[in-house]
Amino acid sequence: MLYDSEHEIQKYFTEQQNREVILISDNEIISKMNLDKNVLYLGFRYELYCSSKSLSTPKCLVVCDISTEKAWELNERRPEQEKYIRKTFNDLVMRYEESNHSNRWDSPLINLQLDDTLPAEDIRKAIFEVAAPVPNQSTINAPLNSSSYLYDLDQKTQEVINSIIQLKKQGVEGENIELVDYGGKYLNKLDKSISLVQLAKSREQFLSYAKSHVSVTNSQSNIINVFIEFLNNNVTC
Repeated sequence: MLYDSEHEIQKYFTEQQNREVILISDNEIISKMNLDKNVLYLGFRYELYCSSKSLSTPKCLVVCDISTEKAWELNERRPEQEKYIRKTFNDLVMRYEESNHSNRWDSPLINLQLDDTLPAEDIRKAIFEVAAPVPNQSTINAPLNSSSYLYDLDQKTQEVINSIIQLKKQGVEGENIELVDYGGKYLNKLDKSISLVQLAKSREQFLSYAKSHVSVTNSQSNIINVFIEFLNNNVTC
């Protein structure tokens, strides 16, 4: 049973494939960085997708597909210091975006049920028997020592947010909404339920992501393109 699939994967590659495997645990990161466990991370799979593209490294998403009730039951079995409180658990469930193989950041995708045997060979093939992804404009590293890069990053993302705010003030709603200030650019969806605070948090998340991962270029137009793509992939506006 796949109670601990990440360690099963690690064991397979180290013992049967003689490869070095570094297992990155959420709990270790939270402990080392002294982070609040109630912090919620959005767009994590998209970040991994961009990172793998920028490093020309194949990746594979393995998801244990279980019910909310079963997930809570497993959470209750964890060591006390690793458990999520009910409120945080419910928030994570509410914000969780189901993986979909048609999304390029979720592909290749291997969905597992709790009673499944780990398809280790399928995972190996998905990682080691495919061509390396080619970096594109949105994932090529940017020179952070550029004097204008951080300024452009801050200004251009705020301008996009301001355009969205104006649309909301005008009562514009629906799908495939054109951002008139950016010809040919669209929001997948514009929903009145999102608040200005949520938009601001999404922008801050993107700024943090762009600075720490150095994953956008210092081209102003490309910053805009990648930010709009980020919003479409991670936020229901």
